[in-house]
Amino acid sequence: MFFFSQPDIDQETLKNQSILIKNDKKGESDIIRRNVHNGELYDHITYPYIDKETGEEKIKKICTSVDCFYNNMEIHGRDADFLGRRVNNKYEWMTFGEAEEAYINLGSAMINLYGYKPKCEFEKTLGIYMVNCPEWNIADNACLFYTIISTPLYNSFDISSLKYIIDNTNIKLVITHMEHLNNLFELKTKTNVLEHIIVCNYGLKTIPADKLEKAKELGLSLRTLDEVLNYGKEHRVEPVYITPEDVFTICYTSGTTGTPKGVILKNKSICASVHGYFENAGYNVSKNHVHYSYLPLAHVLERVISHAFQSYGLKIGFFSGSARNLTSDIGILKPNSMPSVPRVLCRIYDSIMNNVNNSGFIKKLIFNFAVSRKRSLLRKGIITRDSIWDKLVFEKVQNVVGGRMKFIICGSAPIDYNIIEFMRIVLGCQVYEGYGQTETCTVSNIQLYGDYQYQYGSNIGPPVCSCEMKLVDVPEMEYYANDEPNPRGEICTRGYNSFIGYHNNPEATAETIDSEGWVHSGDIGELLPNGTIKIIDRKKNIFKLAQGEYIAPEKIEAVINNSKFIAQSYIDGNPLSSKLVGIVVPDIENVIPEIKGENDNDSEWTLEKVCQSESARLLILQDIENICRNFGLNGYEIPKEIALISEPFSIENGLLTPTFKNKRIQIKRYYSDTINQLYEKVNN
Repeated sequence: MFFFSQPDIDQETLKNQSILIKNDKKGESDIIRRNVHNGELYDHITYPYIDKETGEEKIKKICTSVDCFYNNMEIHGRDADFLGRRVNNKYEWMTFGEAEEAYINLGSAMINLYGYKPKCEFEKTLGIYMVNCPEWNIADNACLFYTIISTPLYNSFDISSLKYIIDNTNIKLVITHMEHLNNLFELKTKTNVLEHIIVCNYGLKTIPADKLEKAKELGLSLRTLDEVLNYGKEHRVEPVYITPEDVFTICYTSGTTGTPKGVILKNKSICASVHGYFENAGYNVSKNHVHYSYLPLAHVLERVISHAFQSYGLKIGFFSGSARNLTSDIGILKPNSMPSVPRVLCRIYDSIMNNVNNSGFIKKLIFNFAVSRKRSLLRKGIITRDSIWDKLVFEKVQNVVGGRMKFIICGSAPIDYNIIEFMRIVLGCQVYEGYGQTETCTVSNIQLYGDYQYQYGSNIGPPVCSCEMKLVDVPEMEYYANDEPNPRGEICTRGYNSFIGYHNNPEATAETIDSEGWVHSGDIGELLPNGTIKIIDRKKNIFKLAQGEYIAPEKIEAVINNSKFIAQSYIDGNPLSSKLVGIVVPDIENVIPEIKGENDNDSEWTLEKVCQSESARLLILQDIENICRNFGLNGYEIPKEIALISEPFSIENGLLTPTFKNKRIQIKRYYSDTINQLYEKVNN
């Protein structure tokens, strides 16, 4: 039987995954924990290589994002494939040499054509307003090659948020796709900061005359990327040496509860996070490793993962621009790694289980037996796609994700451990749960390789080697860092992966980074006996009920989303009511079989029709209560009334962030009438 090449699992390490650090700093008596692999903090990547002259194994120190690229090019060679784009039913590739030339040409044009200056800090930044594509990488690295600060713009941001970011970071130039031109034209009428636009759609040679005329009317320069690259080629400027202390980017938070905040990250923050990934994960990316890039690059998670794998030998294949094509993209690209969010893995899980449950008794029996056999292997530390059970039962599912998947990291929200374990079994690849924020350069924790200790359930692993961690008392929620046997409190981190502040927002910076340099996450963690952390609650976005109890709605949403009848949920509460209410988008594939008998005229069920069904509402409400009690929630944490809605929360309607988190303020405002009706019902 063939297994993936994996390092030996140190069982003693898995039992004690973080270590206590004695704190001698005056005025601090906190219990600080660091990664068990070492007691030191790292601000760089260590890359092992064989010296060609001596044959000895040596370590290369990689300190900046530009180092990541050049190490990757050295591994593959200048003429090797690097950046891939889907064209019809195949991927076309740009080589490392072609990418480097594009970086230099665009950077040169930014200096000689648009007036940017290397190392000008925050004088002006470049706005990147695109979906993931090779041009995103080109814009990103052109800035790095010339120490110009980039500011990504989410495709889903509304005009007011975009204006705020453009004004806040002095974005003079935006590189974008044709479909965003009208938004930028509207923005130009609201801000005097924006002056130039580069359009970079694949195959675009000329810009339509009406767009050029409109740009001229508004006082904007408008060029294609090809024009700009040719200009840069003719007016070349040598790249500028970048240091670990130089700013990497200003990355705005996705705005779940208000105005986005611009997180300032240094180059060493990126490299510190990269080292953290691989120190814990224990997985060696090898030459020609293919990464599928589909989560928004405007968010730091996808961006850092791309740099992480780049430093060890990666090729990047970008998605084709539409979520509807994810499955076919993956089938063509056949990637080795991809990031994920819980929502994606939960949908895969539901789809598999629906097929199993509808396949007949014998097939269901065989599937469940195969899962149990591979679970036994997993708990011995073995992950494989080459067992007899893979060949007979799981191969079809594995081919849905390309058949070569080796590494999936899941973050952004809690996920049920059973789903993580199921994915490891069925997909036959490493699936890691990680944790971090934009403010910690996407990662402060990730599970150690080989940690399949089911008895502890879901956890985010120990702190990575680029930061240290402590828990801080939250007395209003009765969480204390000195509780025994399991300390609980707000998760705080400090280290090389930390941001240096919010751009032009000292008040918010002071609220998040304390005087000792600790970044306060707003998440409540519990220290488990094996030295890992489990997210159990949320300090931010809490509210009081009428009886004085504190409620963390995101925790409750994470619990009830385990219901197979729920696709999405939003929990609301206020100090004038003693009870919670909720908005639910049903999962009709699972709901319909339970209520199909009430459809007397036998017409086709739709989401709208399910939402009108009282049987469906009562079914889901009862399942919510059962799940909440099974997860040990208090009675006051269980929603007492819900409304079913037929319009899912989405990025397009402004109710989800680009990382699929609820935009709480927007949802509350959008469904205010429905929520008010629920309160009237539940309080009568």
